Amino acid sequence: MNDAPSRDVVVDVIERYVDAVDRKATDEIVAMFAPDAVLREPWGVAEYRGRDEIRSFYAKSEQAPFRVTRCTPITVLGRHANMMLRVVVDGREPFASADVFEFNADGTIAMMSAIPDPQALTD
Repeated sequence: MNDAPSRDVVVDVIERYVDAVDRKATDEIVAMFAPDAVLREPWGVAEYRGRDEIRSFYAKSEQAPFRVTRCTPITVLGRHANMMLRVVVDGREPFASADVFEFNADGTIAMMSAIPDPQALTD
């Protein structure tokens, strides 16, 4: 695990990511991803490769009426991390999304996969 960033770096990036997603700060979000990163949003449905495609995805959400907050601790194991978001979209019931990250040694996000579950907050 020598090529993994420190736990503190991973936690800091994820905390900044959640804040930037909530504020819909596309440029800040994209800067956290490696140039060749992969975003699966949601996992198994759509995949975006590289900063240009990732920017396009987040730019589309800038006008969307939603808020996010982290609702679990951030768990870290080497280059990998996980946390769950509470997503509130205007006019809909809140739902959870488990976000799974893989990091490069320099602390950039190499991969992020979102696993939304509309029933997770009601279980």
